[in-house]
Amino acid sequence: MSCPRCGDRGRVVTDVTLRAQVSAPRLAALDALDAWRRCLGAGCDVAYFRGAEIIDRADVPALARHADDDPERLVCFCFEHTAAALTAPGGAALRAAIADACRDGQDACEQKNPKGRCCLGDVDALLRAAAPPALVISAPSGGCSCCCGDD
Repeated sequence: MSCPRCGDRGRVVTDVTLRAQVSAPRLAALDALDAWRRCLGAGCDVAYFRGAEIIDRADVPALARHADDDPERLVCFCFEHTAAALTAPGGAALRAAIADACRDGQDACEQKNPKGRCCLGDVDALLRAAAPPALVISAPSGGCSCCCGDD
């Protein structure tokens, strides 16, 4: 199953994510809340899709805070850490604090993150991309084991 607009395969999200992320009027218009995927296609205006049925980005308020290249975009939705904060000096300490909070059960990734999953994979990718070539940051093997499952 691929996004009907851009062809991205997307990532499965649960009804918990849809209920938390989609605007009430659009949510009420859906026939079912199962088998939806989050479109991750760069520049695509589809937030979620199920077959040919789509939910536009405009119907997912949190995505306005998740612009792909805005330094003030949220990367960690549970604790509201931006890309700028995570790539500034001390960003690695923020990453560690996020992991600790998740391990302590203080996260709500499935509800707060439009992707419906833990942000640590996105945080690690951001840190790797921002790291000087001589400093390679490696993600923990096996993904995020602290809270939501995979990264």
